[in-house]
Amino acid sequence: MYVDTWINEKPTKSTMVDSDATHNFIKESEAKRLNLRWEKDAGRMKAVNSAALPIIGLVKRTMIRLGEWSGLVDFVVVKMDDFDVVLGMEFLLEHHVIPMPLVKCLVIIGPTPSIVQTDLRQSDESKMISAMQLKKGLSRDEPTFMAIPLNSSENSGETVPKEIMRVLEKYRAKPPTKNAYRMAPPELAELRKQLDELQNARFIRLSKAPYGAPVLFQKKKDESLRLCIDYRVLNKLTVRNKYPLLIITNLFDSLHGEKYFSKLDLRSGYYQVRIAEGDEPKTTCVTRYGSFEFLVMPFGLTNAPATFCTLMNQVFHEYLDKFVVVYLDDIVVYSTTMEEHRDHLQKVFQKSKENQLYVKREKCFFAQEQINFLGHVIEGGRIGMEEGKIAAIRD
Repeated sequence: MYVDTWINEKPTKSTMVDSDATHNFIKESEAKRLNLRWEKDAGRMKAVNSAALPIIGLVKRTMIRLGEWSGLVDFVVVKMDDFDVVLGMEFLLEHHVIPMPLVKCLVIIGPTPSIVQTDLRQSDESKMISAMQLKKGLSRDEPTFMAIPLNSSENSGETVPKEIMRVLEKYRAKPPTKNAYRMAPPELAELRKQLDELQNARFIRLSKAPYGAPVLFQKKKDESLRLCIDYRVLNKLTVRNKYPLLIITNLFDSLHGEKYFSKLDLRSGYYQVRIAEGDEPKTTCVTRYGSFEFLVMPFGLTNAPATFCTLMNQVFHEYLDKFVVVYLDDIVVYSTTMEEHRDHLQKVFQKSKENQLYVKREKCFFAQEQINFLGHVIEGGRIGMEEGKIAAIRD
């Protein structure tokens, strides 16, 4: 794998990433061209079918840049005929770099996460600086370095973006890709309709990312269909957000003894959360009508509920357990008197407006003495199960 590299703010002639190389190497002439300073070293490097070559010196903690990523790296200065710079296991381990030849990129998951585009080139001749005599050299107690360039065939897959601002996923395998699920004609018509609506609202856009998850529908209480993405493969590769979801019984404790209730339901709740810029390709879904990536948070991501809970608790933090309880996109405002209730509602609406959160009017209930909330009926300070939840058991 080859990657565009800058050392000392100057581009290198060529840089190869080699997971079989034990150290980072740089050709003596290239080090001079880049104005690098090095310390002398008495070690030697063995090359295939040749005698041990002397090490010219060691370059310590020099700044390199790959795409938008930059960091400090050590180099062994040697005489090489075929390669200018080699980044080996020393670089991969120090900066937590995962080479992904299939999609032609490096995934850097260190303190400054990034994805760097690479190139695969197969040379006409076999070029090696590796030590086939490594075992022999080590048995003689000699300082020995190994570097084996990998000859990989050119891959025609799509490239990934050069930069991802915030990487929430830690890849342990190739990016998840699945074919679109088969749908009945009525579902295809609904899919086309919802895709058009999402594009018009600028919630999604066409994608060429190497990721892809199939879509499916989930029926809501009002018999309408919610578009969901089957992110199960992606979710297995995701670092989980440990933000704890609220325990429902604890929410009910705050409602005990109150008289007036208003229940608010956010319009397209998850869609009101913006995906971090650069992370959009990870949300790509594949459909009969093309591949699309979300600009807002879709249903199906393993961290979506925790992310949304974090948002809601931050927005309404000063009101929580005083006159507001929140569970995901359901908000209940409670008060003892009607005058208090009007004041509480005004504060909640003002806070929602400031944070550009909007409710779905047809699913809201205002100033009620009885409401249904999370499968329970709340009335007059008492809490009971909804009739539909216990009918099957009772009958």
